[in-house]
Amino acid sequence: MEHTFWEVAPSPEACGVPSGAILRLITELEETAQTMHGFLIVAGGRVAAEGYWAPFHKDRLHRLYSVTKSVVSLAVGRLADEGRLSLADRAADFFPEKMPDAPHPYLLDTKSGYCPTTAFFSTAWAANSHFVTPKRI
Repeated sequence: MEHTFWEVAPSPEACGVPSGAILRLITELEETAQTMHGFLIVAGGRVAAEGYWAPFHKDRLHRLYSVTKSVVSLAVGRLADEGRLSLADRAADFFPEKMPDAPHPYLLDTKSGYCPTTAFFSTAWAANSHFVTPKRI
């Protein structure tokens, strides 16, 4: 697969990732009926493995929901480890021109800063969860 950010390794082993471990992961996911869209394994700054389950593919957009918090937490942790920011820094200080009047204060707080939606309290939950614009708290 072509990537614009990471170099693709010639094999998982070139990144120190055993191919057998990836195959065991895929088997486990399929045998336990996990609903997966895909996976991307990056090691040593290179793509060690990537795969998708139909109908998903690399270029298909889909909702990420709470996985974004994990990705942001990883990035913030690395930046903090490098001394480039502190866990007490305010997100608004990094993007002042993008912030609303009452920005959410902390980088790793799991609150969205939006009012709860009616997604689970309405018979039209699917439409609400995909098409209702959230309101800020």
